[in-house]
Amino acid sequence: MEGVFAAVGGGRGGLGTALPVRMDPPKRRPDGPETAWVKFLTQPFVGPWELACIGSNPRGGQRRARTRRKEIEGPEHPGKPHLGLIDESPKGMNAMTQRTRQLIHALIATLLLFAGSLATAQGVADQRPPDGFETMLVYMGTGVYDATDPDFTMPDGDFWHREIMGRSDAEIAENRAEAVAFFEERFGLNPDAQDGLMLVDFMVDPRNEYRAYVSSEEAIPSEGWVVRDGGWMLSVTDPDGLDLGGEFAGTHVPQGAVFVFGDYNIDVPGGEPIVIHYQSGQPIVATESGMLFLCETYHPEWGWGRAQGISASVTLEDGRTQANIRNVLTFSGLGDPDRVPNARD
Repeated sequence: MEGVFAAVGGGRGGLGTALPVRMDPPKRRPDGPETAWVKFLTQPFVGPWELACIGSNPRGGQRRARTRRKEIEGPEHPGKPHLGLIDESPKGMNAMTQRTRQLIHALIATLLLFAGSLATAQGVADQRPPDGFETMLVYMGTGVYDATDPDFTMPDGDFWHREIMGRSDAEIAENRAEAVAFFEERFGLNPDAQDGLMLVDFMVDPRNEYRAYVSSEEAIPSEGWVVRDGGWMLSVTDPDGLDLGGEFAGTHVPQGAVFVFGDYNIDVPGGEPIVIHYQSGQPIVATESGMLFLCETYHPEWGWGRAQGISASVTLEDGRTQANIRNVLTFSGLGDPDRVPNARD
């Protein structure tokens, strides 16, 4: 039997401080039951006398305590705490009882802290998606960096496709063709047949420290999981802007408006990456408040969803840049109208 328990240290007539330690499996003495602390492990909430003797009975308590101390101080347990001897006089018993109460209070406080930590971990593990949704994730980017650092080399779209997504030349060409077909169908824009547009592959600057912090699928540690983000970006370069077609026929967008088609590749330590496809749900136009984005998302298990957020980096007083990205992903996109919280209810 192995476990964590509060060992007692001290000398005759008193008890020392409770501290959590891990002991070896108990041994059975030839002339008696298992060593006394086994009862304490199996019955943590015992009376003062039992706690003082660590489970031994009053008649044989002093002898057993002395025996156990000898065992712990022996070669098999170098440097481990020992049990105090029991003073059976009235004065000694009163002192023992008072100190035992202090020990019990310390023990209870330790157990409460331990239970609280377990509850916190369990709460993270039991994160549930909001009512009406099947899956939810939250990303944030808060990295601080020198945007003018001459020694930094920005990874490009080719690195994204080959190193992060593991695509071959043929797969990159196929992915580009899918992006072009999407841009034309959704927005009526074709960079291969239309002026005033520029299509490039890209990867989001890793210095943004873009990370997933919340998932309804599994617990994520507080440092988060790195989100590698990249794909294809279509930009409007015409100084006068362009009129869109497709699903946005009649909408005019200014120069600098962008449209994206890519993937979130979440680096899960010790596991396979989580890959979520995304594509623009509407034009992305920068404003004074930042760049608002709304994307359709797809995961092979969770189906279609929605990614919605803002990127609004700031310049710190020392001149460095701090990323400021917030992104919430939900599957399905807007949730089930019959299951989401409703004001009528």
